[in-house]
Amino acid sequence: MTISRDVARDLFVTGLKNAHATASQGKTMVQAQLNRLENYPEIEAKLHSHLEEKNAQLQRLETILDDLGENTSMIKDATLKTLGLLTSLSDAMAGDEIIKNTFATFALANYEAAAYRTLMVMGEAAGEIDAIAALEQSLMEETAMAAFIAEHLPATGMRFMQLRSQGLQASH
Repeated sequence: MTISRDVARDLFVTGLKNAHATASQGKTMVQAQLNRLENYPEIEAKLHSHLEEKNAQLQRLETILDDLGENTSMIKDATLKTLGLLTSLSDAMAGDEIIKNTFATFALANYEAAAYRTLMVMGEAAGEIDAIAALEQSLMEETAMAAFIAEHLPATGMRFMQLRSQGLQASH
């Protein structure tokens, strides 16, 4: 089966706009977590570096879209930023905020990694080979974030239970 380059390009552009909105959501979630995190220094340090990665991912996506003569979707960006903020706010009200935030960060990092993998395939089909390296960099960052969370999940859960057992602030 052949793939129309025009169809591939349209799908690639739509995917890039969706990825930009999702990265905006992720940035909002990371910022909200950093504003409250106090008892998990390893996670805090990783979130600081991931915030820098989020900024770079957004810039890379904007550059690719600009090179294609396209813009980001302000509606998608605003909607997903709001969703990210609402998710973080609802988690902040929970007694196990760190656990919920960890799950959300893990899920979003894996979701974004899947999106970047798919975008690389679409970009190649669309003949937009110049975009692949930037997408691959973002893929590596999200894969690394997901791996970090997975690796630290047991320790985070243990720290949460230890702090809670001592009657200390454990949720964030």
